[in-house]
Amino acid sequence: MITSAVSISVSVLLFFVVFFSGWNKEARSVSPDRLVGLALLRNGWLKTAKELNKCAGVVAVSLLGLAALANVEAVTSLLIRVVPFAYTLLGARLDIAWHALLIAGLHVTFSMWNWYQFNPLNVWQHKRWFVIGVGALAFLVLLCSKLVRATGLAADDAILIAFLLGISHLLLFSIDSASGAVDVRPVVRLPLAIAVVVLVNAFWVKVWN
Repeated sequence: MITSAVSISVSVLLFFVVFFSGWNKEARSVSPDRLVGLALLRNGWLKTAKELNKCAGVVAVSLLGLAALANVEAVTSLLIRVVPFAYTLLGARLDIAWHALLIAGLHVTFSMWNWYQFNPLNVWQHKRWFVIGVGALAFLVLLCSKLVRATGLAADDAILIAFLLGISHLLLFSIDSASGAVDVRPVVRLPLAIAVVVLVNAFWVKVWN
């Protein structure tokens, strides 16, 4: 099942590199030239790394979303009838969550190095320290559930909590501080849609029932 999980995770990664990092805001479409520029480091390695780091954050959240979605019985039962790989997704969800953790780890490490010099005080002094904290909490929830069994969190619960915290981090960071508008690239609507589905399911299963 690990091979299947890798195939899904790599596909998601490539998808977001194209439709997130390749998105041209002015043209409102994917720009092949922008993708070539990223591959050739036209804007320098640091600017390219910053863009790919943003993409990594979205990929990690999206993989967690897929892992959480695979635990929604109504969705999986429907997908199994329509999409052949749904069986694979259901069985591979915990491995996919591992991949999300690894990618999130790279995202956190680069962000802490580039913007905060690995100094927690720099995070605290940032005007959006709370948003950064939400993202860090998402990472820690997933990390602790994987490495520290004493947390008492079931794997699927940890995936759900980490995903919802991660999508909150992504949304909050996308709010323009001047206008208050949420500015996200169109492809980010996919993990947002997944968040709505898993939230409704969590409310139905854990609260309503």
